[in-house]
Amino acid sequence: MFRSKGAIDMTEIERAIDLVPEGETAIVLLTRGELFTWNADGTGTTGNWKFNPNNGRQISRVIVCYEYNDRRSSDVLIADYVGAVCPIETGRYETDGRWVIRMAGIHRVGTTRHNWKQFADAGTNPVRFLSNPPRPR
Repeated sequence: MFRSKGAIDMTEIERAIDLVPEGETAIVLLTRGELFTWNADGTGTTGNWKFNPNNGRQISRVIVCYEYNDRRSSDVLIADYVGAVCPIETGRYETDGRWVIRMAGIHRVGTTRHNWKQFADAGTNPVRFLSNPPRPR
C-alpha cells in the first residue's frame, strides 16, 4: 500500500520509542491494513483496537507499524492522536471494549525490518503504549 516503487527507502527505524518526543506518550499499533484509512488531507482512522481511551493517559501521537504479508519489512507511519470513537464497522472483531483511533497529519517516516516484539518492545498484543518521560534538567 505504501511501499515505494523503484527507489529504496533508506530510513530504517530501529525502535518505536525513538519516535516518541521527550515528555510525550504514543499509542503504537501493529496492523496489516484492515479497517485502516488514510485520506488525501492526511487524516485517517484505524480500528478496532482493544484499549481504554479514558484511563488518564495523555496520548499525543500514533505510531503505526504497517506489516505486509511477506514480513520482510514494515512501513512506519506517524500521526497526531485526535481521539477515539466507538466503531461503526466491526470487521472480524466484536466492538465491546474496542475503539477506532482518529488521526491527523499522517505521514510515512520509514521502514523497519524488526519484528513487532523488537520494534515496539512488546509482546503479542498489537497495541502498545510508550512514554518518553521528561529528563531532569
